[in-house]
Amino acid sequence: MFNNFYNLRIIILFILLVSPLNFLFAQEDSIDVAKSLNVEIHDINFRFKTTESFKTGDLEALLESPKSEYLNLQTLDLDVRRLDKFYFDNGYFDAAIDTNIVFVDKNTIDLTFIISENEPYYIRNIVYNGLQDVHQDVLKRMSENTKPFLKSGDIYNKSNLYSEGNRIVSFLNDNGYALAGIKEPEVTRQYIYDKNTLKYVDVKVNVDADGYYYFGKTTVDIKDNPKGYGIDDIYKGLEYQEGDIYSKTKLIESESRIGKISILENTRISINNVDSVNKRINLTATANVSNKYELQPDVAGYDIQNNFYVGAGLSLTDKYFFRGGRTMGISASVLAHATDNYILEATANLNQPNLFNNNKITGLWNITGQFLKDGIYNISSFKNSFSVAYELPTYTYVNNVNFEWVIKNDRYRIQEIADLYFGRNDTLHLPEFNIDLFSSILGLTIIHNKTDNFAYPTKGFYQSILIEESGLIGALVDSWFDVSVFKYIKLTNLNKFYIDFSKRKANILAIKFLVGSIFEFSGNKLKISGYNEQTDIDIIPIESRFICGGSNSIRGWNAKKLGTFSTSENGGDFLVEGSFEYRMKPFMDKENFMKDVGFVAFLDYGNLWERPPLFKVNEIAIAVGFGLRYYTVVGPVRFDIGMRLFDPQAPGNDTQQWLFENNFNTILKKKFAFQFGIGNTF
Repeated sequence: MFNNFYNLRIIILFILLVSPLNFLFAQEDSIDVAKSLNVEIHDINFRFKTTESFKTGDLEALLESPKSEYLNLQTLDLDVRRLDKFYFDNGYFDAAIDTNIVFVDKNTIDLTFIISENEPYYIRNIVYNGLQDVHQDVLKRMSENTKPFLKSGDIYNKSNLYSEGNRIVSFLNDNGYALAGIKEPEVTRQYIYDKNTLKYVDVKVNVDADGYYYFGKTTVDIKDNPKGYGIDDIYKGLEYQEGDIYSKTKLIESESRIGKISILENTRISINNVDSVNKRINLTATANVSNKYELQPDVAGYDIQNNFYVGAGLSLTDKYFFRGGRTMGISASVLAHATDNYILEATANLNQPNLFNNNKITGLWNITGQFLKDGIYNISSFKNSFSVAYELPTYTYVNNVNFEWVIKNDRYRIQEIADLYFGRNDTLHLPEFNIDLFSSILGLTIIHNKTDNFAYPTKGFYQSILIEESGLIGALVDSWFDVSVFKYIKLTNLNKFYIDFSKRKANILAIKFLVGSIFEFSGNKLKISGYNEQTDIDIIPIESRFICGGSNSIRGWNAKKLGTFSTSENGGDFLVEGSFEYRMKPFMDKENFMKDVGFVAFLDYGNLWERPPLFKVNEIAIAVGFGLRYYTVVGPVRFDIGMRLFDPQAPGNDTQQWLFENNFNTILKKKFAFQFGIGNTF
């Protein structure tokens, strides 16, 4: 046995040290000697002879060997080459990579990559070649509005070098130089043999500006379009006019905007020809016409008041309603949260782009009839809403302004109940009764959005401020009809931050902070059918109030189960809520379904108070937990487990406020919540 083990070691060492290079790249059908000898990799390590400039985790991510069970000589050789290239591209031109194999037993080895980084090379001189013919005002604006990726004295980095070229070309493309491009950069290494002297490279960024141009004519080519659908709408959607200075960004924005015309698909704007004499870029907008009508069954899941509803429906869409790019849709659906908690709904909507002949303004008119069954009460409602969205330039802090006017009539039918607590000290003992509510709500939302992606944001900042008012128009209706109206002002401030730690969208820290307050005024009166008296209960519609707990809120509590007062399920007037969520997609490089699997770890905090003056810092609840994600085209399907780390409302007899103060049985029974949802938590 000893002789076999010794012979095995001799064979492996001979293969690694003596075998010709072409053996390492043998054909696929050749015998993998290492694997045929069952040499398994027990552990892979890194050892640095000089400095350690990069995290071992980042280096290991480059390699294939850690993913293999057996030692593969071809893979090992390629891994060494990958590491060598990585160091070279990051300025460590003199880095040396070696390997060491240690036998744990006769069939198992430890593999170590030995790295001698040596000193990096620094950038000494940066020369920009090809900008001599660019207008000086363009160069001045580029230096004022963009940040270079290269700076003298920095360690050389190949990625930064190419990013610098792309920065210059992108700015030129947006400022008249339509055909500007980048040529291969030049890097000259200075050989210095004094080990005490810094090593340098001289860098030359080569750019081809290739002339100053303006937008020319744009022709529209829509195939198989005898009725002329969408032609005028394409021209309205263009972000430029003939004769404007050429801008690639405006071209992309135009293509995105006309892509929202429902009747059209596969929309694209491309260069038709270049008029070098008149300095014009002539373009062609192409598209295909889809079916004007679309009948579609729907299977849906929604988070409503932190309760998750699932159901089905049917919708009919007219994608070109009376021309003008309008879309009209009607739909009917059934949604259920439980057997005694379901929604029947019918909706008609009209979407109007280019409102007031402005392609930055969009209007939406929506009419909805709904029947909601929720435990002891039924709600029949009719809602008529108008909304206008105004898109502002991206360089302004405020990117979008949305205005909405909602007129709603809700009719409650409440079963006989012994004690109905509406808030404060107002308790009613009532048989079955009805309430007729009228609401006229004016809302203004101001949005700043600098995130990189709507469906899966990985960096940037989002802020929205909502100002909502009810009562001005309702007061007039109250004087004419026997209905209840509610008067309040609602303020909400939502902030979201996203930080990409991996630079490849695989490890994201997402942060949320939300604060909201409702101020009621004018002594809200509830008129109850069958009773002559009006009851002053200071209550507003439940859907307008804040609720806490659930899959999009503090995940240690189920929907509507968190609050500092006994009737928190009916909502409160003051909310503080925040989250830290670390999102991981560890299998992004996989080719199978695993690439869409993700995990999260989170900490949520916040609570709900009946009135703003009742807020107390020591009543802020804290939940921690983890979750599983599967990312689909409609957003991630998510499952979370939340634990109540700090429960300020925990009774002192059988449970304690902090999680670790409770015994194991209490934790299992009272401190966990399971959450399910579709889409990111925020």
